[in-house]
Amino acid sequence: MRPLHVAWVVVAIAVAATACGGESASDGEDFFQVSASSVSFESLDEMAAASEIVVIGTVTEVADGDLHEAPSGEDFIGTRDLAVSVDVEHVLKGEAEAGDTVTVPWIGYEIEADGSKGPQIVINGQFPPDVGDRNVWFLGLGDGGTTFGLVAYAGRIEITDDEKLLPFEVDSGAGEEVDGMTMAELQQELDRTASG
Repeated sequence: MRPLHVAWVVVAIAVAATACGGESASDGEDFFQVSASSVSFESLDEMAAASEIVVIGTVTEVADGDLHEAPSGEDFIGTRDLAVSVDVEHVLKGEAEAGDTVTVPWIGYEIEADGSKGPQIVINGQFPPDVGDRNVWFLGLGDGGTTFGLVAYAGRIEITDDEKLLPFEVDSGAGEEVDGMTMAELQQELDRTASG
């Protein structure tokens, strides 16, 4: 088993707080939502072509990651990334292998002025991944060949109990295309793209 390190890549992030406080359905933590723009793919073919690897994996650990300090004058210390460990079950595209572990940095939560953990940050309706989540991950080449990044917010797709795909973000062509697709259909589509 070899570790792969995955960096959160957001090409153009324009975060506009929609400052909706609330509670996470999964763990009861406070959260606030932000809208962010990044790369958007009009088709599954485009998203697959931009991906160095595409894997099916289950989240096995969510740990604290890097701290990003808030700009001067803000009333909080900064934001804390999460280091999301994903156990690769199956490789749909690329050089990864089943049994590999990838670590995906994810924007996690604010650190309050007193140093305590603040609200979770929910980007475009996506809560940070939880242990046990089983997803398809579209990951692009980062720096040095061993660091990868999520190619777009639509690049993390939930796998339902009946093995159908449920995108967290459907406002892109790629998200609309995979919505309701089966795992077998996704594999056929990626194989077609690779041979095309």
